[in-house]
Amino acid sequence: LYNLRPGFCIDLTTQNKSGEFWDLSKTQDQAELEKLQREERPEFLIGSPPCTDFCGLLRPKASKDEVEARQEAVGKPFVRTCVKAYWKQLENGCHFLHEHPKRSASWRMPEVEALAADPRVHKVSGPMCRFSMKAIGADGVEGYVRKDTTFLTSSLELAKVLQGVCSNERGQKERLEDPHIILIRQGERRQHSRERSQTFHGLF
Repeated sequence: LYNLRPGFCIDLTTQNKSGEFWDLSKTQDQAELEKLQREERPEFLIGSPPCTDFCGLLRPKASKDEVEARQEAVGKPFVRTCVKAYWKQLENGCHFLHEHPKRSASWRMPEVEALAADPRVHKVSGPMCRFSMKAIGADGVEGYVRKDTTFLTSSLELAKVLQGVCSNERGQKERLEDPHIILIRQGERRQHSRERSQTFHGLF
């Protein structure tokens, strides 16, 4: 549809050449990402780093220092790896898309703020339910995921598509009776990764 063909996929649910699951917290996997990006020069690169370590639900369970230490040790390295890859995309004259929860503390990282400030980059927000992201709620009923998300992208046209609000907030009747759920749970990263991957398939 957009004259794009599938390229490499580096995800917690996919395996590398060694048959191991990718993990961009590892130096060797970061190097392999850089190699793939250099050799294949993807036209479009999508990044969705794990968001668990930036979740506000950590605050009642740990001190501020403990949360910041966890973010620095676990969460921020993933984000920095993605940001480095996005700068390479811009250098190559290609595009990228970055996704993280709207209220994630990662948006206050200097590296992310610097990228968002670049005039070639657009920052927009919208809920995942607009793209038919679904999950099973605590009551066992499937519903649209009311997950407020912020995006960074170098594509103005994509930014226009991603910007928006929930159809219920607009008062549109077609989804007023559809159940919406909020993802507040302690699940494995692989499950969250799988849900986001399915949503991005819907975008393209």
